Amino acid sequence: MSVPHFETEYNDSLEENMSLEFGPELGTQIATGTRLTPQLYEALLAASEGARDERGTLLPALERERESLQSAEKTLDDCERRGATLGANARQTTDPVRLDRIDDQLAEIEKDCKTAAMTRQQRLHSRSVAAFSGIDGTSLVQYLYNDCSVTCPALADIVACLDTIRRHRRHCLISTR
Repeated sequence: MSVPHFETEYNDSLEENMSLEFGPELGTQIATGTRLTPQLYEALLAASEGARDERGTLLPALERERESLQSAEKTLDDCERRGATLGANARQTTDPVRLDRIDDQLAEIEKDCKTAAMTRQQRLHSRSVAAFSGIDGTSLVQYLYNDCSVTCPALADIVACLDTIRRHRRHCLISTR
């Protein structure tokens, strides 16, 4: 934190950083104090251990979130790949029997997408955040995805895939009439 570019890099001062990490009173004492007294040392040690323990609890939650996103991505990649192939095949035929078979396969992909969406929703709603001070389920999502264009990236992608699959299915149904 003593590097010259700290404030520019992190967009806050040492005092702001310490106050956010350890609370306003301790942060100010550390940042503006000239001497580390035994009382200040003990307070800093306790606050540091608390922050370490909280991060130790947060890390597994972040790892579970990453695994959930990776699983959703794998399923979604497969659904999109199969859906694109079937959609292209549907546009190349007018045979009602073949279009019915393609629609049946698209229905299976739609089912897989819906299952992935339900699994992801359950993951989001079952998240335990009781151990994180100052973080509830909503603010954890905001913390993780605040800089993203959507707050639930996997769900948004699954919905987009479902829309595409349903568009392909409509084509199959309309073309068989």
